[in-house]
Amino acid sequence: MLADRKQLVETIGYHVVEGKISGEQLREMDCSQTLNGKSLAIKVKHGDLVVDNAVVVKADIGCTNGVVHHVIDSVFRPRLSGWYGDCGCC
Repeated sequence: MLADRKQLVETIGYHVVEGKISGEQLREMDCSQTLNGKSLAIKVKHGDLVVDNAVVVKADIGCTNGVVHHVIDSVFRPRLSGWYGDCGCC
């Protein structure tokens, strides 16, 4: 992926949404549109916040230009958008 700049930019853009959204706000959402225009499905499963197929293990890490939510065990791939759930919002 590092050799393919277009794919790298698209993949990174798929991990970023506009705005400052807290973990609590995410729990109330069905999906969110990413900077590359594709959507991520969001759900709460067994008390865990799940984005596409990845569990958020630490939310609300403050930074100067937004909020980071640490997601484990998955790299979101734009070509799979919607595969994990049809949120229908974006």
